[in-house]
Amino acid sequence: MAKSTKIKNIGSCAELHRDPKSGIAWVKDYSTGMGHSCHANIDVTGSVRGMKKLGYWGKNDRTVKSHGFIYNIDTFVVDKKDPYDMLAAKYCQCKACVERRSAEAKED
Repeated sequence: MAKSTKIKNIGSCAELHRDPKSGIAWVKDYSTGMGHSCHANIDVTGSVRGMKKLGYWGKNDRTVKSHGFIYNIDTFVVDKKDPYDMLAAKYCQCKACVERRSAEAKED
């Protein structure tokens, strides 16, 4: 498992991290015990095949493992009212986010 890189503290109760191998960024919120990311994810003990078979994830969606979770990088699920979701999206450098940002830049 790749070691995460702490990017910065966010206030007194949260930290922004990024996996140097996959590029996945997430916020650890110690006040609630929640993690925030811009991608759908399941625990590493979960079943990607099951998620795809049940139709929750697309048949051709790409996945990456990071810090005990499996992320579906082809999903972009951000609550625009949640500053931690937005921050994770801004700092995520996974392959899908880099592609998404490149496509958005070409549209502008």
